[in-house]
Amino acid sequence: MGRYRRAGRGSRGVFSGLILIAIGCAFLLERAGWLEAHTIWRYWPLIFIALGLARLAPPTNPERIGGSVMFLLMGGAFLCVTLGVWGLSWANAWSLVLVAVGAGIVVRALLGRRGGDDDASSAAVIEEHRHD
Repeated sequence: MGRYRRAGRGSRGVFSGLILIAIGCAFLLERAGWLEAHTIWRYWPLIFIALGLARLAPPTNPERIGGSVMFLLMGGAFLCVTLGVWGLSWANAWSLVLVAVGAGIVVRALLGRRGGDDDASSAAVIEEHRHD
């Protein structure tokens, strides 16, 4: 029984594996003629969103949660640009990256200040937020 790791550990490996599986499936579908590659690649920012979600499971410290917020916002901004939502383009949406990075820093600072500097107190703050 001791040879299995606790749930939540190794989520990077699971995420990386799922990304490779998705890319491989996209290539297979494209080769089979069921999918046009240029259509699917418009959604590349979903990788940022998936990375942000993967970093939230499990949220162990403020740095991880702040990084999650940053990746989610950047992925959303990039997706809006690639799909042309609200008239956004690469030329006029660069400031959204600054907003995403700043939001990640603010979340990290707020959670870190409230819970202290060590991982045990940060985990307690996260657990407290989970039950609210």
